[in-house]
Amino acid sequence: MPKLKELYKTYKDKGFIIVGVHTKDAAEKMPEFVKKQQIEWPIVVDDGDKSSTIYGVEGYPTTYLIDKAGKIVAVDDDEAETIEKLLKEGSDEKKPDEKKPEEKKPDGK
Repeated sequence: MPKLKELYKTYKDKGFIIVGVHTKDAAEKMPEFVKKQQIEWPIVVDDGDKSSTIYGVEGYPTTYLIDKAGKIVAVDDDEAETIEKLLKEGSDEKKPDEKKPEEKKPDGK
């Protein structure tokens, strides 16, 4: 947990998002745990173990890095270098072609 907290603190303003997924086992204790651990990111309950089944979770905790397109790009790789690479790739995405004012034709187009 300390490593995730540090990663979140470091990268949250750069587009890094954490969503905690908790099984319904002991779900009633989760609010107290979140408060005690001072977890700042959202925690959801996986009612019926749907996400565990879909993502093939075999043990806890398991971390998934998901890119902006929703594709899983890493499993159990929460290294800062990997996160930095993904954030850089996301910021390097091509932006729409915008003409500079001096590039516009005389008719204004």
